[in-house]
Amino acid sequence: MRAILQDRTLLIFIGLTFAFLLASVILVYVYINNLSYPLVLHFNPYYGVDLMGASIDVWGIIIMGAVVIGVNMAVGAMLFYRERIMTHILGAVSVMVALLTLISVGNIIALN
Repeated sequence: MRAILQDRTLLIFIGLTFAFLLASVILVYVYINNLSYPLVLHFNPYYGVDLMGASIDVWGIIIMGAVVIGVNMAVGAMLFYRERIMTHILGAVSVMVALLTLISVGNIIALN
């Protein structure tokens, strides 16, 4: 575990991942919890509103992103001593998943 925390690239990936997830949680807590049901979750420019839901559905997006990130980090920790490049790839994918979670939460806030 100590060697994992000494790898600067992985520390950057882990830091960015948690920063994006924390930003998503703060945005949902500040903006979505105060809104009333139903929330617009998806808008299609051709057909209008496609999907509506409650604030728990937005929390579900963050939870699913956190689960994917957790699995990536667990697999990366198992592969660290065998395939270090694969650990870096999984770290980069975790950052992308966290960023996509933040973007999707931002879009839902913008729609509502």
